[in-house]
Formats: sequence, structure tokens, C-alpha cells
Amino acid sequence: MGNRSARAKLNHRLAFFITCVLFPRSLCLPRLTTRQKLSIDNTLKMSDSYFMLQFFGTYGGLLAGFGGFLCGLAAMLYAHVRVTTFAKSVGDIDWQVVSEISMDVAKLKKSAQKWQNNENSQVKSSTKDMIERAYMERLLQQNGNVQQIRKTEM
Repeated sequence: MGNRSARAKLNHRLAFFITCVLFPRSLCLPRLTTRQKLSIDNTLKMSDSYFMLQFFGTYGGLLAGFGGFLCGLAAMLYAHVRVTTFAKSVGDIDWQVVSEISMDVAKLKKSAQKWQNNENSQVKSSTKDMIERAYMERLLQQNGNVQQIRKTEM
């Protein structure tokens, strides 16, 4: 019986300690005596985790905001450098060069389209041949004396 009582007291103290850590001190400390308040304060202040919790609780938002500001500034400077480099590289281009580039792009597009059309026609013809072969094999399996029909396209 005494063992359960000790466990209950320990659980109660642990719950109270966790409540004091998670919630503001104004919720739990006024009910304590001065001696208990000092004991809890000393216990909390001695731990490194309390110091880190207080530090990041106080300054965490400021550190995160400053870090976000620095990341935004770095991204802005990087974009500025890229735009400036691009502007310098295309600054001396005249209309003749632009027309030649557009003609080259049109030629590349046309050749790519021809290649894609050839690829599609090969796939289509190979699929058609596979279907005809499968159909003939099926007919031969059903009836062993069937002769092959000539291919005629319509």
C-alpha cells in the first residue's frame, strides 16, 4: 500500500513538473510555497534543456525571421546576377542573328517531327503485323488444315 502511495506521489509530482514546463508559470506557481517555487526554479535552471528552451522560445522567432531574410536576399542577388549576365550576353544581338536563330529552330522542329512520324509509322506497322500473326496462329490452332489468306489492304 505504501508503495502505491509513493508511486502516486511521484506521478503527481511528475505531472505537475511537466505542467509547469509546458504552461506559463502563472498557471501553476502561485499555488506553491516559496520554497517549492525556488526548488523548481533551481531544478529547471540547472538543466541545459531549459536554457535551450528559453533561448529558442525567446529568440527562435527572431533567428528564423533573420534566416529567412538572408535566404531571400541571397535568392534576389542570385537572380540579379543571372539577369545581368543574360542581358550582357544578348546585348549585341541584331535582327539578322535573331532571324537566323529562328530559322534554325524551325529546321530542328521539322526534323524532329519527321523523326517522330517515322517512329509512329514503324510502331503502327509492327503492331498491325503482330495482330495478323496472332490471328493466324489462333486460326491454325483451331483448325490444323486452314491455309494462309493473302494479305490485302483496303
